[in-house]
Amino acid sequence: MEALHPSNLCLIALVFFYTLNLAPMIFESFTSDRIWASNPPDSFSMFLGQYGNKTTHYWRVVSPLAASTFILSIILNWHNRGRLLLLGVAFASYIAVQIATMVYFVPEQEALVAKARELSAPVLKGRANRWIFRNYFRIISGTLSFVLLLLAVLVPRVP
Repeated sequence: MEALHPSNLCLIALVFFYTLNLAPMIFESFTSDRIWASNPPDSFSMFLGQYGNKTTHYWRVVSPLAASTFILSIILNWHNRGRLLLLGVAFASYIAVQIATMVYFVPEQEALVAKARELSAPVLKGRANRWIFRNYFRIISGTLSFVLLLLAVLVPRVP
C-alpha cells in the first residue's frame, strides 16, 4: 500500500503536526491577540495572575514535533526532487517564522505586559498595533508553507 511507505507516512505526519502549529496561531491572531492589543494596559490582564493565559507549554511540544517531521520528511524524500523543492521552501519559511516568533513576537509581547505600568497607553497601543500588523506577515508565511506542504503530498512518490 503506497500510503504506508515511510516517505508518505512522514509527509502525512508533517502535515498533521504543522496543522497543530498553524491552526492555533491563526486562531490566536483572530481572537486573543486582538483582545490583548485592544486596550493596553487594561487588556493585558488576560496574561496576568494565577489563571492568566499561558500557551508556552503547548508551543514547546508542537513546534519541535513539526520541526522534527520536517527534517525527517526532507531526509526520506531526498530522492524526490518535486517533493524536496516544496519541502525545502516550506521548511525555510517555517524556520523564518519560528525565528521571528522567538526573536520578536514573544519577547515584544512579554515586554509590553511587563512594562505596562511604565509606558503610556498611547505607546503601548502603538507597539501592540505594530505587533498585530507584523503578525499578518507571519500568518501569510505560515499559510503559504502549509499550501506548499499540501502540494508536496500531491507529488507522487519516486520508487
